[in-house]
Amino acid sequence: MHTELLTVRAADGTPLDGVHYVRDGDARPPSERTVVNFLHGRSMNFYVGVQRFAADALVAAGYDVLAVNRRSAGVAGIRDSFRGVGDAWALWREHRMDVEAAVRHLKELGYRRIVLAGHSQGGLLAGDHAAKDPDVAGLILASPAPTFAGLPSTFADTQRAEFTERAKAMVAQGKGKDLLFLPDWPWIISAAVAVDHLTPGLVIPLSELTARFEGPLLAFCGDTGHDARLLPASRAAYDRSPSPAKRLEVLGGCDHFYVGFEERVTGLIRDWLAQHVPVA
Repeated sequence: MHTELLTVRAADGTPLDGVHYVRDGDARPPSERTVVNFLHGRSMNFYVGVQRFAADALVAAGYDVLAVNRRSAGVAGIRDSFRGVGDAWALWREHRMDVEAAVRHLKELGYRRIVLAGHSQGGLLAGDHAAKDPDVAGLILASPAPTFAGLPSTFADTQRAEFTERAKAMVAQGKGKDLLFLPDWPWIISAAVAVDHLTPGLVIPLSELTARFEGPLLAFCGDTGHDARLLPASRAAYDRSPSPAKRLEVLGGCDHFYVGFEERVTGLIRDWLAQHVPVA
């Protein structure tokens, strides 16, 4: 397998690091190949999660793989200055912009068969892009988030209301980039991100997005983990899909990160691709 580390730039100039895997010695031009573009989960990155453990098998089966960090990779850090970057500051329009940058990069390379595969929040973003891009050849939703709510979905309603009101006040005072400290993951979040989802019409629920995508769809989710909304979200996304080539898989005893289920998930993705989006 040939591995290329790369950097693509979003429309606003933000650099996004990633990795492109292809089979070593494959002489076919990109226009004759199928690529799987992985979208990582919230606070994650291109070298952990599904994209990390499934890439080898997919490349061996004849697929190319791209995985790119959105600017939300990691909770908080620095890159080329002392300005904070990461999930704590990433707005929804910026998530979308970063997904578009990766897809644009693939199209500029010459790919015409692009499968979007998103985990958790990445699943919601994959659905968001697929719903408006007729060039997407297939959609894979791995424990997809049903929507984006700023604060973690596991927050109690009383906590959510309290933190949301604090964030609103901070934004009104011009302190949208200032951080709120949370009692649980992701531990810190900027006031602007905490209230970003309140913008009318900004975030479209996943089930509405899959209702707009007619291509092949694979949705899978474990039945254990931190967020009880995820399995119903997978079912709703599957039910609303008009695709004649759709599949829903419930992984009994599996958590949100597929620990111990890596081979099963990899085989599920590989076999579904072979059936519905075969190697060109």
